[in-house]
Amino acid sequence: MNIEHIYFELVRSSQKKHEYRLYTEKRRKIRVNDVIILIDNDDQNNLLEVKVMDIKIYRDWPSALIDNYQIDFKGLYNSLDECVEACQKFYDSKDIKRYGIVVYEIEKIPGQ
Repeated sequence: MNIEHIYFELVRSSQKKHEYRLYTEKRRKIRVNDVIILIDNDDQNNLLEVKVMDIKIYRDWPSALIDNYQIDFKGLYNSLDECVEACQKFYDSKDIKRYGIVVYEIEKIPGQ
């Protein structure tokens, strides 16, 4: 999965422990204990492997972000509204209504 550089670095530092995506058919195949490869958008050679520890589905960005945004995005956004606004740029509102948002709780594979 491609990921914005700033978020990639938050995962690398083990601060960001959740990955937020549109819950498309392809992403419905991901299960707990699967390993996902995150690819830095700024450098396709910069990779991180993470293990999926838990999966939760939400109907919109505010519900998906409320529980973890203060930790996952600490220092980036001052409020839930600010975080939601930043995340809304990734997916069309019609697609969110159709698919929902999946939140993968992730754990970085040791040694990375």
